[in-house]
This record gives sequence, C-alpha cells and structure tokens, in this order.
Amino acid sequence: MVPVRQRDIRMNPTSLRGTFVTALFLSVCTLPQLRAQGTPIGFEETFALAPDRSKVLDQLLPGTEDHYYYRCLDAQQRGDFAASEGLLKLWVTQLGSSSRYEDMALRQALLTYERDPAATYSYLRKLLGLRFDAKRTAPGSRPDLPTALDPALLSTEALDKMARERHPNTVDGYRDTALSTLAASGLSGELLTSLLRRLSRPDVPGLVTMLARQMRQRDGVPYGGMAIHRALTLAQYDEWARLVPELLGNSTFVSDYAARLRPNADIDWRRDSAARVAYFARLWAFAQRLPAAQNSFKIHVLHGWLAHDLAAGTLDKQRFLDYLRLPRPASYIPGPQREVWQQRGELGSFGATYSTLLSAVTGDEALVRQCLEHFFQTEESYEPYREWIAEEWLRRVFAEQKLLAGQGDATRLYTMLSDPAYYEQLKERVEIQFVPTQKTYFAADEAVSIDVDVKNVPTLLVKVFTIDAYAFHRDNGRDVDASIDLDGLVANRETTQEYTEPPLRRVRRRFDLPELQGPGTYVVELLGNGQSSRAVIVKGSLQFTQRLGAAGHVVTVRDAKGQPVPGAGVWFLQKDYTADKNGEVNLPFGENDATVPVVLHHGAISSLRMLAHRSERYELAAGVFVDREALTAGSSAKVLVRPQLRVNGEPITLQLLEQPELLITAMDQDGTPTTRTMRDLK
Repeated sequence: MVPVRQRDIRMNPTSLRGTFVTALFLSVCTLPQLRAQGTPIGFEETFALAPDRSKVLDQLLPGTEDHYYYRCLDAQQRGDFAASEGLLKLWVTQLGSSSRYEDMALRQALLTYERDPAATYSYLRKLLGLRFDAKRTAPGSRPDLPTALDPALLSTEALDKMARERHPNTVDGYRDTALSTLAASGLSGELLTSLLRRLSRPDVPGLVTMLARQMRQRDGVPYGGMAIHRALTLAQYDEWARLVPELLGNSTFVSDYAARLRPNADIDWRRDSAARVAYFARLWAFAQRLPAAQNSFKIHVLHGWLAHDLAAGTLDKQRFLDYLRLPRPASYIPGPQREVWQQRGELGSFGATYSTLLSAVTGDEALVRQCLEHFFQTEESYEPYREWIAEEWLRRVFAEQKLLAGQGDATRLYTMLSDPAYYEQLKERVEIQFVPTQKTYFAADEAVSIDVDVKNVPTLLVKVFTIDAYAFHRDNGRDVDASIDLDGLVANRETTQEYTEPPLRRVRRRFDLPELQGPGTYVVELLGNGQSSRAVIVKGSLQFTQRLGAAGHVVTVRDAKGQPVPGAGVWFLQKDYTADKNGEVNLPFGENDATVPVVLHHGAISSLRMLAHRSERYELAAGVFVDREALTAGSSAKVLVRPQLRVNGEPITLQLLEQPELLITAMDQDGTPTTRTMRDLK
C-alpha cells in the first residue's frame, strides 16, 4: 500500500466536479453500447443504426414506456433538452417512476450540467442522500448561530395561517385543545360549521350563540344534525330556544329537552308521589311554552298527570279543563270543534312518544269519563264542560253517574238518557272495579285494605292467594300481574259477602285484609254475578346498588329503606348467588354488553330489576419518567413507572397481575435498538 500525503489529493474544486460529472456521464452514455455488443438485441440495434431515427420512433405505441424512453434518448442525443424535459414530466405523470425513468432522469441532469449546474447538484444530492451541514468547530471562536427562536414563527397569526392554508375552509388543522380558543375568535361560514362538528362537550364559552348563528347561515344545520346538539345542558337548551324560537316547534328538540327534566336516577319517581308531581309540574311548565304544533306533547303530559291525580285522589278541576281545551282527535268532541282545530293545524294526535318515560297515550275516553264521574259526585250540572264535549255523550255520563250514585231526581235523569233500552242495559250491568286510588305497593309491615266499586252483585266472593313471586320472576322474567294463571292454586282465604242494594246502585266497599300481615306478593280476586276482578298486592321490595370490581359487578342488595340485606339472594343468568354479611354479591362479567334481568329475593320478598351487564375489558397503561440528564454514557439512570390496571374504565389493584414484565427499548444515534426485559417487579 502506498501512503498518500495530504498534498497529493489536493485538487481544484472545479476540476474535481468536472471529473466526477464526466465520469458519470461516460458511464451512463456507454451503457447502450455495452448492451449492444454480441448478438442482435432487437429494437435497440435498429434504433442505434437507423439513418433516420424519426421513422423508427414512429413504430412505437404512444404512451408506452418504450415510447417515452427512446424519444427522450433521441432528444437528449440531439441536444434538445427542453423536449426531453417535457417528455420526462409526461412520463412520470402518466406511468409513474421506474428504473428506466430514473436512468433517463439521471442522464438529463448530467447532460444539462453546463446549462444549470445548481439543478444538477440538487438532483445528485437528493439522489445520493448527501448532506453538507457539518461545520468545523474552531477552539475559542465565537458562535454566530442564533440563540433564540424568532417569536414570529410561533405567533398565533403564523400558526393560524399555516393551519388554514393546509386545511382550507375547515378547522382540521387545530388540535382539540385549541377549539375553545378558536371558538372565541368569531368564526363564521364553513369554519364555524366545521368547528361545531368537532365539538363534543358543552363547556365552551359562547357555544349557544355560535349554534344559533350557524343555524341562521345559508348552510345552517337543522337540530340533531350535529353531535353537540344533544350534548347541551338544560340551561343551554333554554338559551338556544330563546335565540331560535322555532326550535320549540321541532318535536325532536322537544323530546330531548324533556329528557333533561327527568328526576335523578336515584329517585324512584314512579312510587314517590311527591317526586312524580314535581316531575309533571316541570313538564307542564315547559309544555305551556310550546306552539300549537306541539299539542301532541301537551296531550302526552297532561294525560299522564290526570292519571296520576286519579290514582292519588287529588283530581284538579282546572287541570282537567286545560286538558279538555287541548285540540285532540277524540270521538266525544263536537264535530265542528274538531274541524276548526283541523283547519288551524292545531289538532294533536294520540300515540306520540317522547323521552319522558311516560306511556304513550292511545286514547283518552276512559280517562275523561273517570274524571267526569269524579266531579259529578258533587256537581249538579254538566254545563262547565259543554263547550268541549258533545252534549249527548256528556249528558249520558252525567245521568249515569247520578243514577248509579242514587243522587238527584231519578225521573229527570231517566229522561236525560232518552233511551229505555240503554236504561235497562245500565240497570243490568255488573261492575266489580277497584277504585283508581287503590294502592298496589305496600311497606312490608303496612296494613292492607282494598276499595272496590260494586254494582248488581248480590253475592261477592273474595279470595286471597299467596304467590311465589321469586319462582314467577325466575321462570317468566316479568313482574306478577293480574293475568297470572291461578288454576291449581288454593286460596289462603275465601269469604262471601251478601248485599241487598238495588241493581242500579253502585256502592263503594272496603275490605280489610289482616291475613296480609307479612311481606310477599298476593293476588286478591273478587267474583260475583259472572264477573271477576283482580288486584296484585306487593308488600316489601328490594333494590340494589352496584359498582365494578376486578372480577365483575359487585351488587349490594338493599331493602326499601336503602339498608343492606345480608344473606339475600340474586338470581342472575340461570344461577342463584347469596349475599355476604354486607349484602354484597359478585356477579361475573359477560361476553357482551347487555341489559339483563336480575331477581332479588329474601324470604317472601322478590323484586325483578334490570342490570346493565358489562363485558370484561381490561386495560394496562403506564406513565414512565426518566431524568434526561441521567442519560449519560457509562452511567445508570432510574426509570419511574406508574402502571394502572383498569377493567371497563374502573381502576383495580395491580396485585391481579401475574409475572409482570417491563420491556425497555433504547435506540442509539445510528438507529440500532437495544432491548432489556426486567422481571420480578415489585
């Protein structure tokens, strides 16, 4: 090996570049000659030896790679580099890059060096991946590099400009953390719409104003068209309705607003009379703000409230009159009145459903009749109701109530019926009806009595049955109701009552049932003169609270007062579980999320409840910290790891992990990874 001294390799930079370019040029230009040696090689030889190459090139199919390759080669050999540059652009646009294209592009860069050296060097640096950013460090010299970043590069205006240039007419160039700030900038048009579509939380200042402004735009999105529409709070819904009053005419908006008026989930409003009244009051206060287009919602609310009043024995006449004034398609309403409502577009409908947890109204004739019968017990005229109820139907209800109650002049009332056949039918009609105020749920130690309206029943048979509610719930998956099959069951008690009242009289009877002393589920059946009625009486109830544990749902069975019930049973997915001394039962996770029934039972008490059953989803995550200053060659660094194990989003103990491992991968400057596994972690 011959040593080379530094002076031996010193060359003029210009001559060095020329030598390098010439070498590349010669190597590329001589490639066709080398390929052509030996046996004939087809079109290449024809092209090379042709006296007139234009005629040979006409044989190539336009648009093919051969077409571009040879025409570009011909243009370069003729020195028409503008033509070859245009061919290269068409080539890569239509067919994409290839090895032949890269060869020809390299020839183009080398052949045009004298015309544009900078372009040639730029091409070669990109091709060879060359970098010339290394700088010599001279000891003692003062650095001339900037020591601070230009604030203008990170200004809000510069970042906004960059984000909007990259994502025109949208806010996709911003992170979620910037949306609140962006909302305060007064966006409009497509940018405002894009911003609102990105939002998922209502805690954005000025959100309702933006929603109202967007809805007024030419590209305004109607209610329900964005996820944020249904994420608002009740106060925001009120503000939105004030800014955009026409929202109150939207049934979907009305339903979503009503959902925000529901009682809290921990309030059993169906059994808590005070909570139920408060709920109806909130619904009706909202309903009175609505236009006539929402009369169906008003019917839905007031019908439910009147049904509650009947059951509670607190029927309010003004509320009943408000209901009668609502435009609705009832058969007892005078025809001209229905036509007026129809022409005005005010006629509501039955059967509409809303997010109120109230049952849909399928008809109201029975309810209206019950309300009228209640008021006619003390009223001597039906005049206050004539405007809203057809007189013939109203007069008959009035006469019936008075005759059955034994009130008033029987002759005048008989004349009001104006139908002897109907009077005979009324006289012979048999009634055994539990009163609307009859309770069906009692406390475990509460005395039980029932009230029944009886007509034309000389002999009444009263039977009391004890029901195995736990077996019924377990086998049928539904609550015990009056349709239960009692065949084969023997009554616990059976008594007979004799009555002498005239067949036309309706009399309210009360029966005390001292045998229903203990908790449980009972059916009281009344039979007489070919008719029967049943009532299901439930004494005592169980409820539950639950939390997610490491192995499933931890359910706590509680009594009606909220106290834990040790030893209670929980029937769940064909298996019975027994609660511990704290009233807790561990129910396993399922394969999929689903709502499933559970039966809570203790002694004679059994209650059917629904559980939002969750599937088993574990997540292991960790926060890792290492001091960057400790990462020095030859030293040891401490790594702090804070792992967290969750099941369905709930944190659980790390003690459930078996044989945990910590895998650390480090990458050096050359990109070479080094992996280390640590076991026996504490």
